[in-house]
Amino acid sequence: HSSGELGMRTWEALIAQTQPYLDTARVLPPFALGATQAESVAIDLHLDGARLLGSVGNLYRCGDQLWLVSISNSSISFRQLLPLFMHWAALKLSLPDQECRVSMVYKDGKKGPAVGPPIAFAEDPRLLREGLQQLLKMYRQAERTAGVYYARTSFKFAEAERNFDPNARNP
Repeated sequence: HSSGELGMRTWEALIAQTQPYLDTARVLPPFALGATQAESVAIDLHLDGARLLGSVGNLYRCGDQLWLVSISNSSISFRQLLPLFMHWAALKLSLPDQECRVSMVYKDGKKGPAVGPPIAFAEDPRLLREGLQQLLKMYRQAERTAGVYYARTSFKFAEAERNFDPNARNP
């Protein structure tokens, strides 16, 4: 890192870029009273003949609730949503009796920071397990499915489906 005047200007520019995201995050209950410590939860799941071991971080306590929070200073795409879903599913399946919430601070186009996630994640353990198993299956068969998946097109389709109004008239 640079020192002196250049270092100070770089630091000030970084603060100016990140402060709106930090201010937005403060609307979430775990951050409403100020800084809090992140926690991690160990994951040990059996999915479709495979064992998923690891941990989920970016967890924050607020009373009896455990919040999974992701912050991204870019527009939403599957690049941010896929890992967030995987962490959410692993968390909910590992701690079925724990009250959990998921939220994301992200760039909402030209509007700036927003709180989400922009799509709702499943809460049903069966759906979460099926989703993780499907992703694991795709990972294991990547050599057979390479080139078939187009993330940007798929995300735009999912957005359109979410905003679809069956009563709207086609032009």
